[in-house]
Amino acid sequence: MQDDSQVTYVKDGKFLSSNGNLASYISALELLEILTNKEHRKFVESYLYLDRLQEWEQ
Repeated sequence: MQDDSQVTYVKDGKFLSSNGNLASYISALELLEILTNKEHRKFVESYLYLDRLQEWEQ
């Protein structure tokens, strides 16, 4: 990552990559949304209380 305060994950075609720790949850949630839908992602974020930590809107 060039600037991990601005970029937490990178999507390159079919690949998602992150710089670890909390950012790995963000890329996992992106993949979950791709495989299911946005509502399911929001449910998982709220279930894990991740929605309370930071707003990850792009």
